[in-house]
Amino acid sequence: MKTVLSGAALTLLLVGCESSKPVAAPIERRFEGVSGVGEQGVALDTVTGQWCKTWDWSYKNDAMSGGLDTLPTCVSIYNDARVAALTK
Repeated sequence: MKTVLSGAALTLLLVGCESSKPVAAPIERRFEGVSGVGEQGVALDTVTGQWCKTWDWSYKNDAMSGGLDTLPTCVSIYNDARVAALTK
């Protein structure tokens, strides 16, 4: 009887010690619109300090391209960081 209980206790101990994958913690209010700039579809990533586009837009006038329209989208920054956190 003692052997059965010892085996059961050992099994529970081993099952309870399984390691699990780390889960990325949710980040609250990561992307902040900036007064005067946010109305144009641009935000600041408060984690990386990087500017990003709030949606995938571009200028209609080619003469204006090469500035803010070259920024990555906020969702791409978020997804890249999430993948990096999960692969650590």
